[in-house]
Parts: sequence; C-alpha cells; structure tokens
Amino acid sequence: MKGFANRDSYAASKAMGEYYIRLFAEKHGLKHLILRVFNMYGERMVGSRYGQVIPEFVKRMLYEDQFTIIGDGHHSRSFCYIQNAVWAMGELLNKEEEGFLNLGNNHEVTILDLAKSIHKMKNREFCPRFLPKRPHDHERRCPDVSQLLSILPQLSFTPLEEGLKKVISFYESET
Repeated sequence: MKGFANRDSYAASKAMGEYYIRLFAEKHGLKHLILRVFNMYGERMVGSRYGQVIPEFVKRMLYEDQFTIIGDGHHSRSFCYIQNAVWAMGELLNKEEEGFLNLGNNHEVTILDLAKSIHKMKNREFCPRFLPKRPHDHERRCPDVSQLLSILPQLSFTPLEEGLKKVISFYESET
C-alpha cells in the first residue's frame, strides 16, 4: 500500500472537492458546473514529478543525457492544449449547464509514441531507459467529451504535433 496512498490522494482530493461544491450549491440553491480537467499542456508549465508529462518529456529531451520513461510506455493518455481549454471555459460561462463536464481532448496517444514524437521533432536519437512502473498507475486516461462537444460543437482541438512545437520552442527559448 506504500505507493497507493501517494497516488490515490490526488483522485480522492478531486472527488472530495467535487462533493463539497455540489453539497454547498444544493444546500444554497445555487447552479453549479464542475469541470473535470484532463491532461492540459502548454507553454510555461512546470515540468516536475507531479505528472505533467509533456513539459517533463520536453525538458528531458532537451537537457538530459538519458531519457527515462516510467513503465513500458504502452499506457495511453490524451492531451489538451491549454488555449483550447481556456476557450471552452470562456464559452461555458455563457451556458446554462449544470453538473459535471469532462474537459479535455479525446485523441489518445501512448506515452512511448509521445516521447518518440518529441525526439523526432528535434531530430534527436531516441534511446530511452525504462523505469519500473508506478503501482496503481492507470493504463488509459481518455475523457469522454461527447457531452462537452454537444454543448460546444464548434470546439476544435489543436493537433498534438502543433501544440508540441509551441511547447518545445518555448523551452528552447528559456536557455
């Protein structure tokens, strides 16, 4: 249970926050919309041990001799460029929606393919070292955004490669 408590606290804190918002809103007769945000990325994010995969991978590719991947890289994620999410949030302010909405991109990519793409974009050799898998890490994280798209049919997502170019350019300019 050692690794479980550390990873589980994130999900528990999100669920608890949603619960308290819903409870407060219902008690006071307030409308509420809770956005469940999935894997945003963009410039100026802090690449750290807290799971911000894209800034972590870009910094590793640019500045580290040995590129590491936790697990075998076959687990998948979906990534939403921050400007798409900000636009959606702004549009949702003008809607009468209540309850919960997933906010993210539903285009999945494996972590291994993401790492390969980042290296390929800079013509860097890709020779990863695979680290042990985290206990209880999800094999797949991809939001169902059908409800979001029914409310905002004009929402379009920045292609991952286009967003990655912007992020890589930002981190290169920091040196």
